[in-house]
Amino acid sequence: MEDYHRFIRIYLIFALIWGSLGVIDSILNLINLNSKYYIIPLSLLGLLFFGFNLFSVYRLRQEDNEPLIWVLPLYYIISYVLFFILGLVLIWANWYTSILVMVITIISLLFSSGEIIFSLYLLKRFKFI
Repeated sequence: MEDYHRFIRIYLIFALIWGSLGVIDSILNLINLNSKYYIIPLSLLGLLFFGFNLFSVYRLRQEDNEPLIWVLPLYYIISYVLFFILGLVLIWANWYTSILVMVITIISLLFSSGEIIFSLYLLKRFKFI
């Protein structure tokens, strides 16, 4: 059981870091400091984090846990798939405008902030901080 709690703590810390990277990325996009040099590593980290969330769902199924702990991994998996599909549709339909990019960036900033708040809430709720 101690390994399970350690896994939950590590997962929540990674979620906190991922949310922070999302806030930083959104702010950089809003002030036009986006760079192809950090987009590629961030995209690769996103794929790794997606895989980590898939593994987390598998790991969470092995233990009896609170349903609240399922929120973040399922949120990440569903949002990754939906945003991937949305991105493909926008590019394919040629609807990818600068105004739409700004709206998506602001929405991303809000969601990343929510991820940080919820991760901190769970860390505190499970007495990891």
